[in-house]
Amino acid sequence: MVYSTSGRLGVNFTDTEATTANKAFAIGEQVFGSDGAEYVYTRAAAAVVASDVVSILVDGTVTPITTATASVGSALGFAQTAIASGSFGWVALRGPNLQVNVLANCAPSVMLFTTATAGFLDDATVTLGLVEGVMTQAAATSNATAHTAICAYPHISRHLMA
Repeated sequence: MVYSTSGRLGVNFTDTEATTANKAFAIGEQVFGSDGAEYVYTRAAAAVVASDVVSILVDGTVTPITTATASVGSALGFAQTAIASGSFGWVALRGPNLQVNVLANCAPSVMLFTTATAGFLDDATVTLGLVEGVMTQAAATSNATAHTAICAYPHISRHLMA
């Protein structure tokens, strides 16, 4: 089980809280985990499935990313546990060996892009949808599923892809 190495007491990366009264951390609070990842405390603006790629908005809320909702320069996160809409929980910002949802047959070690499927990335080129800083370590199967990825300061690129 991953635990906080930042000295902050009470951090459990798989716990979620449904009400403001029960939340134990400030939105936007960041800590490091024993898995080498950095995490941020957020509130889900929509239901988030484990391994979803999420957009992190300036108010600290997260929503599963799609090509339509992606903004150039958007901060991205990776839900390592499910968070119900309106609930609070931890999302990974970066780190090795994070679980990331990719579409079926996505190749490893290639550029990844946003998709129309909420929370998923793929290797199919999308204009202004390039996600820099994320690389899967193995080929996806014929099913869309979570795969292990290295995530290093991921963001939506400013580069036009044609």
